[in-house]
Amino acid sequence: MIPKTLEQVTMDDLQALVDGQISESKTLEYKRELPAPGDVGTGSFLKAVSALANTDGGDLIYGIAATDGIPTALPGIEGEPDPLRLRLENCCRTTLDPPLKIDMKFILVAEGRRILIVRVPKSWAGPHGVISIGSRLRQFYARHSAGTFPLDTGELRDAFLMSKNVIERIKEFRFGRLSQIHSYNTPIPLLVGCKLVLHLIPLSSFAGNTHIRIPTHHERLRAFHPMGRNQWFCRDKESISQSKL
Repeated sequence: MIPKTLEQVTMDDLQALVDGQISESKTLEYKRELPAPGDVGTGSFLKAVSALANTDGGDLIYGIAATDGIPTALPGIEGEPDPLRLRLENCCRTTLDPPLKIDMKFILVAEGRRILIVRVPKSWAGPHGVISIGSRLRQFYARHSAGTFPLDTGELRDAFLMSKNVIERIKEFRFGRLSQIHSYNTPIPLLVGCKLVLHLIPLSSFAGNTHIRIPTHHERLRAFHPMGRNQWFCRDKESISQSKL
């Protein structure tokens, strides 16, 4: 996945994928051509989208030529953005179970040619199955660094249990925190009396596969003041190392 919000992604970011030979990964997949209308093209698109949603989310990028997963050029794709956007959104709404909301961005690379970025969120309502045309059967996929693969019975069972367990673990966490507050077992002493408690709990915190890159968010972390303190300072790893010299 390109490490920016979809609104921030520019042509420079796409060119950086080619120049840096950034290969496909668990959260990034390249496609040279658009999914063709019809069952085959729609199935290929939904397979890729559901696999990303059932794993860690990511970017599905159309209009990038690649060899063995390594991007080589940005030829772009033809077609009007609005009808294509409508068609792909409709596929995710009617042929995935449960339905899935995706985000899309078109970036102009040449006259009449664009790159399409389909950003698929990590889903907490999954796993999402692709409904087979005619039979109404569901096929479930996930993704690893080598590509997309179908979930077997054990993996599918684990996926359903994970979706349920995340909610249960959040409930247990909340009840535990409320118990600590009620018994005044908190990092900062609380005044006796009624309290209003607001818990902001990211679902990803309980997924077991979230990694926070501290250097990327270093400046943002400086804005968080420790509770109960009027003065504070922050030293990063580099400054600590220098102070020991």
